[in-house]
Amino acid sequence: MKFIFLTGLAFMLTGCAGIVPGCTGGLMPMMEARLFFGDLIAGGGMISAAQWQQFVDAEVTPRFPEGFTVLTTTGQWRGANGMIARETGHELVIVFAPAAGTRQKLDEIRTAYKQRFMQESVLLAQSSACAGF
Repeated sequence: MKFIFLTGLAFMLTGCAGIVPGCTGGLMPMMEARLFFGDLIAGGGMISAAQWQQFVDAEVTPRFPEGFTVLTTTGQWRGANGMIARETGHELVIVFAPAAGTRQKLDEIRTAYKQRFMQESVLLAQSSACAGF
């Protein structure tokens, strides 16, 4: 998904990643990452359900085998060409304990999607959270 206008927001959110909320009721300080992927392929076409699942199986599951959630989305973005496009897509939500290397895994997923499906960008929003399993 091409979220050029949100790039600055994504950088600001990464600065908030170190803020640990006061967790109560048996919840623990965790992080939440949300990645937004668009279904439009540059030059025409759509990413099929099978292609999306293959991507998840090859790129997401090996990096986050503990689990994640995928939501179907509809949205819009303004590309580098200035045009607004509306498209369907996917939101990937991952809740994880802060650990070295996690940001690299998220960036590897983003890079793989952009390369595989000729995407301008994949939005990453990351924040602190309280969670319990």
